[in-house]
Amino acid sequence: MQNIPWESTIVKLIDIEKARKIPDMHIHSRWCNHAKNEIADVVEYLSTNGIWGAFNEHAPLPRRFLLGEGKFGAKIDIDLGDDDLDMVSYFRRCDLHESQEGGFVDELVHYGGSIPVGLEVDILEGFEDDTEDVILRMKEALDDNRIGLNHVSGSVHHLEGYTLFRKAVTNEYMKVRSPEGIIKKYFETLCDAAESKRYDFLCHQGLIHFAINLALGRSMMQDDALRKAYYMGFRHLMDSCVASDTCLEINTSGIDRPYKSMSADYLNGFDDYIVECSHPHIQADLLKEANGLGVKFVVGSDWHVPGQEQRYFDKVYDGLTDMGINTVYKIVDREPIPVRLE
Repeated sequence: MQNIPWESTIVKLIDIEKARKIPDMHIHSRWCNHAKNEIADVVEYLSTNGIWGAFNEHAPLPRRFLLGEGKFGAKIDIDLGDDDLDMVSYFRRCDLHESQEGGFVDELVHYGGSIPVGLEVDILEGFEDDTEDVILRMKEALDDNRIGLNHVSGSVHHLEGYTLFRKAVTNEYMKVRSPEGIIKKYFETLCDAAESKRYDFLCHQGLIHFAINLALGRSMMQDDALRKAYYMGFRHLMDSCVASDTCLEINTSGIDRPYKSMSADYLNGFDDYIVECSHPHIQADLLKEANGLGVKFVVGSDWHVPGQEQRYFDKVYDGLTDMGINTVYKIVDREPIPVRLE
């Protein structure tokens, strides 16, 4: 094999023969400003290893949201506790900027548009029309260059204007809603998104673990009330996805993201997940239940930097097939296409 960026890491992370059987619906490039992948390297990795993958680039956040306008505009006046970072600068480094859209499309064209291109769109209550404008603008740019918009995924990174990625912000949010209330609101938002039929799949539903666990300093699944709220919310989400034919993502991004500053208790109680991790995304029993209801699953590595490509897809392959789940999906031209694992 030639000396390519992933050569020293990919063999350590995964069994490529198993991993390549699963399409990767969630790949990012440097254009989203917090990832490092070059489009050229992604193209070469997928083609060299015979893997079907798709860009799922963060769509630009609506301008009104970033300005803190509207009932659920971004809370931009919260002190993050970092000397060189405020909420405005934090948001600027989170997603593809409107001013970068042309450069992103031009680079995709340069490499032949050989990888399907989709958008990971933030589900923002009260900004649905603004978000639709962003999607349409990006779709027109891709269509004009004969690339096309392959899919639209939805994710909840912000609730009622509070970002779920910063401990200081989540702590402020907990002054407005209890942890149980935040979990309930999180799943209500995902259910509404599924029922809207705007999205082909919903990303990393386990992000709520990340937010609550980070704020509490322990696993929310150790609390009976929070665990009950999570399971109840997820079951409602299953029903919404089946009714709307919206796929759910099994996302492997949290497996290698431990939070060492947390107590040892944080890592306890995760033995019921398909893969043990500190940022869990879906439990084995919920996977079985969802599969029995007819939920369609896509799988995403959430690959941001070299070394994360298809991370732990071999473990996902083993976990799914051991449970008798032998089909996942890829999205092609906004339609779910079944892919047999065996």
